[in-house]
Amino acid sequence: MPVPANACCTASPGARHASGFVLAEFLLALAVVSVLISIAAQNYGTVRRYILSEDQASRLVLLAADVHKMWRNASDYTTLTPQSLSQLDLIRMPMRWDGTTILDEWGNAMLVAGGKHTFAMTVGGGFNPMTPDECATVVNRLSSIALNINVGQSATLGTGFSAGKITGGLSYKNSALINQDSLTSGCSQVSPVVAAEFN
Repeated sequence: MPVPANACCTASPGARHASGFVLAEFLLALAVVSVLISIAAQNYGTVRRYILSEDQASRLVLLAADVHKMWRNASDYTTLTPQSLSQLDLIRMPMRWDGTTILDEWGNAMLVAGGKHTFAMTVGGGFNPMTPDECATVVNRLSSIALNINVGQSATLGTGFSAGKITGGLSYKNSALINQDSLTSGCSQVSPVVAAEFN
């Protein structure tokens, strides 16, 4: 029996249905992969921010240790300034020196000052606010070495006779006393600042 001339080029209805089914499977797989990539990207962002806040907290601990080491023989921190930290090459990534100010991981200006027996520093602020989790990470890391810690939008450093001390915000740590509610409330504020005092 002779084969029709167009038989090689005409697909059977079943073959057309099969190719359509493969296309549907491909589109479904593409949608699933897109969802998985979206979830992975969100998780990556969260993990990355956590790692950066851990790194910032670790560098603050090291900076406090370096300040203590450099100034302990004098037992006087009144000469401690951001400029002196820069001159001693103690400002390390993720913190950076812009020529006049120390910037934290998030680009916020850090305050650093010393008094006769204590010194203090801040991290955080309104330029690029920390998330509550990042704030809590920094507070918890500093709590092992800091004498006092205040948290919140208004946490800052004292001046004049209070130089080298912290003021404002909510008191999370006062010597050995810890107030967990202050951490929760202070880190939940719009632009949290962590102010830590060391001796």
